[in-house]
Order: sequence, then structure tokens, then C-alpha cells
Amino acid sequence: MVVSIVVPHIGDPGRLGRLIRSISRVSDDVEIVAVLGTPIPSKIRGKGVKVIYQSILKYPGRGIAMRDGYYFSDGEVIVYIDSNTDRAEPKKIGELYRPILDGYADVVKAGFSRRFLQIEERIRKTLAKLYPGLQNIEHPLSPYIAAKKKALSVVEWESGWGADIAILIDTHVKGFRIAEIPVDLKERYRKPSQIYRESVEEIAEAIIKRGLRDGRISSEEADKIYKDIIGKLGVEI
Repeated sequence: MVVSIVVPHIGDPGRLGRLIRSISRVSDDVEIVAVLGTPIPSKIRGKGVKVIYQSILKYPGRGIAMRDGYYFSDGEVIVYIDSNTDRAEPKKIGELYRPILDGYADVVKAGFSRRFLQIEERIRKTLAKLYPGLQNIEHPLSPYIAAKKKALSVVEWESGWGADIAILIDTHVKGFRIAEIPVDLKERYRKPSQIYRESVEEIAEAIIKRGLRDGRISSEEADKIYKDIIGKLGVEI
């Protein structure tokens, strides 16, 4: 079974090159898809590497990159690895999608997002209320996801930071089996990083849109949830 590993990336080509070299050492039949949000002057080298540019060059365009990676991947299983990852050992990458290959899950979440630690607890409580079947997911905002391509076909893609939570909710609603494993691939951040209001708004809006779509909340409840998630962030816009 071919596994497509999609790396949305913007910025430093050296960081992307190191990550690709690590992914290239994964023992399974792997295709690497680098989705670039900006031009990179040097050639990206590596066996089996497919390089594409975001169909809409927007920043932040994480969801656009994830969707494009899905469209251009040939694998039956698609894995998303955050390009800020600096300890993506081949063994840990393999562990991320192993439950799918072994037939135990259709979607796998792993690790956590240091970028969004400040709001993770609020998101977890909101999900538990709207979608009780997701109440045991510890790190809903993790950027590390593996999924069958068939599962991703039901996703209503978000263009920005709401993409990861959109995958989680949409696949759950359609009955796909979701698992979470304790693999920490370690994003680059050594301390709590800057969290921007716009990013949190995109996540909140993705959740609320689905709550309304699925009849889980009213418009009045949607406003309350939005305020609860945004809270007093004390961050830059």
C-alpha cells in the first residue's frame, strides 16, 4: 500500500530538505509531496519527491496546501507532517500511519501542537459538547494526521488553520474510525509561540460552521461558543 506523506511548507528550504531526508528513510512504500506556499530557489532533492505549489498562494494557507496535497497524492493513505517538525524520526513517522495499515483505524491523530497549546483545553471542551464521540481526543489541534484517502474525500476543506479540526469533525460525522496515538514528533518551538487571533478565529469558525451544519447548535449558541474559544487571548491580530 502506497503512503503519501504531504508536507505543507513556507519559508526556509533547508528545513524542508532536512525533513525530506528523514522521511526518505521510512521503510514503507512512501511518496513525498511537498506543497510550497512560496517559491524556493534551490532544487528540492530526494527520491520519490513530488513538488507542487499551492493552487492559491495565500498565507496562511495551511488548508489549501493540505487539500492540494490530497488531490495530487497517489497513495491510498495520506499523512500530514508539519514542516516545523525538527525531530521527525522515520520510526515515529511510520508509527503515525501504522494503525491504518494494520486495519484498526481510518484516521489517526498524533502528538500535539505547541502553536495552539493556549487554546487546546477550550477546543477540547467545545468538541466534547458538540461531538461527544470526540471527547477522548486529547490533542484535536495536532498537525500530525494520517488518513485513508477515502476518508479525506468527505472533508469540506478549510483554507487556513481550521483544516486540521475540519478533518477530525468531518470524518467523525461520516462514521470513519478515529484513533489517537502518543507519538510526539516535536515541532520546532521550544517555548509557547506567538498565537495570532486570526488563527484562533479560523479554528473557531470551522467548528461553529460544522456545529450549525450538523444541527448541534443554534445561532445563539454559536455566538457564545465563539466568545468562549476566543476569550481574552491577549495576542496580536
